[in-house]
Amino acid sequence: MQSTTSRQFRRQHLHHYGPEDFETFSDYFLYLHLNSRVQVIHAVGFWLALPFIPWSVKKLFQKNPWPFIAVSVLFYGSGFASHWTEDGLVSKTASSFFRTYWEAIVLNWRCTTGSQRRYEAEFVQKYPHVLWVFFKNHPQPESLNV
Repeated sequence: MQSTTSRQFRRQHLHHYGPEDFETFSDYFLYLHLNSRVQVIHAVGFWLALPFIPWSVKKLFQKNPWPFIAVSVLFYGSGFASHWTEDGLVSKTASSFFRTYWEAIVLNWRCTTGSQRRYEAEFVQKYPHVLWVFFKNHPQPESLNV
């Protein structure tokens, strides 16, 4: 989904909702990634890192963490960069590193295979009240003092 609110607006309001406002961590993660430009940058980092992931995991089991760290910096770093350049801040999922790592892999796979739209459509049906953060045509809920 192409976000229609400004980077400054998202920077100010994106963290109005937290994990506790969603049924699952996956739903929260998707909320933070509704901006299609964020998704594209994430996917680029994913595809650049993907060929090196098996090798880096093998090295990790051989007690050499550096290749895995380097691949993670590329993979995760593109995500950080996408949030900073597109939403003006880094998302708050980094505290759940492995959970976030997995969700990012799933998100990137869905974006690449074209199934992301279906997940977003289900999300929109489930959480229409959060869309004002990303889309100008969705009014801010009156109950919010933002």
